Amino acid sequence: MKNNVIKFLSIKSRSIKTVLFVWLVPIAASFMILAWIIHGVLLDKVTEKLIEHQLENQGVELERQLRPILKKDEHSVLLKNYIEEHIHHGLALKINDKIEVSTLWKPILKPFLESLPLNIDEFFYHSTLLPESRYFIIHSKKFQSLNDEIVLLIAEDISQLKTSNKTLHYWTALVFLVLSFTLLSLIVLSVNIALKPVKHLGFSLNELKTGIRDRLPDDTPPEFQGLVHQINHLLDSLEQRLQLSRQAIADLSHSVKTPVAAVRHMLTDFNFHLDKDSRTRLADKLTNIDKQIEIEMHRVRFGGPQSGKVAKPVPQSRELVWMLDRLHYEKQFELNTIIDEYHRWPIEEQDFNEIIGNLIDNAGKWAKHSITVNLFENNTHYRILVEDDGSGVSQEDIDKIGSRSVRLNNEITGHGLGLSIIIDIVDRYQGAINFSNNQFGGFSVEVKLPKK
Repeated sequence: MKNNVIKFLSIKSRSIKTVLFVWLVPIAASFMILAWIIHGVLLDKVTEKLIEHQLENQGVELERQLRPILKKDEHSVLLKNYIEEHIHHGLALKINDKIEVSTLWKPILKPFLESLPLNIDEFFYHSTLLPESRYFIIHSKKFQSLNDEIVLLIAEDISQLKTSNKTLHYWTALVFLVLSFTLLSLIVLSVNIALKPVKHLGFSLNELKTGIRDRLPDDTPPEFQGLVHQINHLLDSLEQRLQLSRQAIADLSHSVKTPVAAVRHMLTDFNFHLDKDSRTRLADKLTNIDKQIEIEMHRVRFGGPQSGKVAKPVPQSRELVWMLDRLHYEKQFELNTIIDEYHRWPIEEQDFNEIIGNLIDNAGKWAKHSITVNLFENNTHYRILVEDDGSGVSQEDIDKIGSRSVRLNNEITGHGLGLSIIIDIVDRYQGAINFSNNQFGGFSVEVKLPKK
């Protein structure tokens, strides 16, 4: 049963409009039914209280009128006539053990008066006579005249009043049905108006799919602004990745066009003799082309399957440090951080690997003995600091770092693209990268990415 309720309340497979109707319509119907039931109960209660108040006032007035009659010596006839004259409601008197009741009310009031205790005063009694379904309210009032104990009963037949109340209650049901239909119409109208932005958002998504627009509109309700912002951020990221891929392909084409043409010329010119030196140079050129293709294709993969995965800085850095420590086995690598092992940074996994991997690899190439990788985090930024104990870089050369294909030392293998790739990634995250010489005489690179 519990599982069925949970399944019924689940909104995963239901539209928002369906969920709203499933909840609002039964709630509105239940509210109107409850209001109608309360109306019936209150109508009866208010009517009975009004009659009781009238009977109480009549009791006071009748006592005032009966006292002069009861003081007369021969009051029986006068009393009987007085009781019979009040035909609009029932009257009964119990004077000591003697009972006087109006003729029409005798079957109802005489048994009731005979069984009434003498010490009862100022009480209301609700009586039902079956099978006629007649309803009465009887008020008892006790007072003393001379030496006589007198109990006065005043009865009111409220059968017609109850019938009128019931008729009014049924008419109220009709009114409540009209109000329910009106309320239902207002609910439908309100839901449709409230969900109109969702419909517009759906149209915008279709336009986005067909290429009519390249971003979702920002003028959405507050409930959807976070989602729209994330989608637009993803679209911007994908667009940047697409531009980066195109740039990588253009760079690749530009880089390999001339070497490929030269190699093709050498291979197709049968008059050209390929000696050992020429073969070695040709092989080196093909190796460089292969490395260039590998680097550029690696950049193209930015928009691939890794897109959207956040980075785990400590495990990823540790893995890269371990791998590069094996590559540069003569150097010592060290990772320093106080960040928790399972802490995540909102940086895409591949982007983080590109940044930290290139920085560590460059440091490993230039360091004499040791490389230190530091990970920090404060209230405003995520920071990566990689330091080596190499010879450092002159201020003139620092200004050139990051330019494409600029290499400060041709004796060390590489293509001069690693730092420019890092700069492109940092720019996409609106971060900053700083190059400097450290206190040990070596080179330091600090990357700061803002917290959003």
